[in-house]
Amino acid sequence: MQVESVDEARGLALCAAEDGARSTVEIALVEPVVPGDRVLVHAGVALTGLGA
Repeated sequence: MQVESVDEARGLALCAAEDGARSTVEIALVEPVVPGDRVLVHAGVALTGLGA
């Protein structure tokens, strides 16, 4: 998924899948992330960064 925006205070990011579906993802395991980064997500948790 691609990070669209980050809420650092809450440890969440709004992310978009390739099909355009958006979801909120917990990013504590992969911080820091910035818009444009790609992350591997399972069950609403970003597990690893995949780069930009």
